[in-house]
Amino acid sequence: MKKLFIIGVGNMGMAILEGIIPQVLKEEDISVYDVDKSRLQSFLNSKTEVVDTIEKGAKNAKSILLAVKPQDMEDVLKEMRGTVVERNLVVSIAAGITTNYIKRVLGQNTKVARVMPNLCISVKKGASACCFSSDCTNRDKQFVESLFKALGTTLSVDESKMDIITAISGSGPGYLFRIMEIFIDIGKEYGLKEEDSRKLVYQTVSGAVSLAITSNSSARELREKVTSRAGTTEAALKVMDEYRIEEMFHEAVKAAVNRAKELSRE
Repeated sequence: MKKLFIIGVGNMGMAILEGIIPQVLKEEDISVYDVDKSRLQSFLNSKTEVVDTIEKGAKNAKSILLAVKPQDMEDVLKEMRGTVVERNLVVSIAAGITTNYIKRVLGQNTKVARVMPNLCISVKKGASACCFSSDCTNRDKQFVESLFKALGTTLSVDESKMDIITAISGSGPGYLFRIMEIFIDIGKEYGLKEEDSRKLVYQTVSGAVSLAITSNSSARELREKVTSRAGTTEAALKVMDEYRIEEMFHEAVKAAVNRAKELSRE
């Protein structure tokens, strides 16, 4: 009996697998499945078991990690239906998909954990929020949290908070990468080499994040410290305010929250 069966070894599934070995589980504790067989080639020389059907993997595992896209969840759950028993714990990282929906498809006795990680788990700097169905035991919760603590920071929340967490931290790296991309391009427009512009932007973002994490000051206070009166930062921030940057981000997050609700199938 495997301790964990992972369905889907794309970017997120593979990042989770690589991050939890050997800190939490051994290779031989895990089995994997993916509809894209090319993704399974890297496991052929490992102790991780590759299974050819979801049914086979689910029947021989204590816990099952669903690392599939929300759009594929219904088909995957239907393949699992009938193979999941009361002892199983099903862990989903799909945006929007609720514990109630998974229980409705698999059966009300299924124990379900829902986790929203972000891509930064691939460098063990992830932010992951976890919520659990009421029938999950403390051991279930500890197991799930141990997986994601090996990949960064974890937070236990009520499921009602998952859509906003998805919009802020789940999708958050995408927003930050877009901002970095814009500043790199602006540097190039003003004559910087792409490599130099990229180096400056990445280090600036990395340094600002490190400062925010280690400082006792709030983000607002740090922003005020960097903003000299009548200086360059103040001039730039005034333009951002004129373009209503705060309103833009509110609308962006609202769109992400609404999309998460659409994906929920509730």
